[in-house]
Amino acid sequence: MADPVVTNILKSGAIAWIAPTGEAFPDETTVAAGAVWGGQWARLGFTKEPLKLAYEDEEHEIEVEEFLGAVGRKKIGEKAMIETVLSELMADYLKYGMDGAVTTTAAGASQKAFSELLVGNDSEKTVYTIGFEGVRYNASAVALPQRMGFYAAER
Repeated sequence: MADPVVTNILKSGAIAWIAPTGEAFPDETTVAAGAVWGGQWARLGFTKEPLKLAYEDEEHEIEVEEFLGAVGRKKIGEKAMIETVLSELMADYLKYGMDGAVTTTAAGASQKAFSELLVGNDSEKTVYTIGFEGVRYNASAVALPQRMGFYAAER
């Protein structure tokens, strides 16, 4: 492991992005740090708390009669939990956490604009691709994106 380096410290909070399953992650050579990711990526709104990530995996131990301990291990499962608090209470953001569908009605002569979030009575879960980006600066003050993501995520 290398020694700590000051320029490796993030200079921003992480921004969350969400897209349909299979959407390609942005290329750091064409999408600058802090820029819109493009494609089908949608930003998940302002947050009140930092993004928290917990990861765990499940292993199978390979055992043989000739040894008292395991001779190897294989990963057989994994799980990640991402948590934050949204500052914006909007149906478009809540639909991801509640696995719902949003219907938007535009304003008209005697119609106020509104969004309706319909949730429940569906056994199928929607799967998304989720990404996060923070920014750090190198010794030359060039902004560098620090990205990570999950290809298949569900609430």
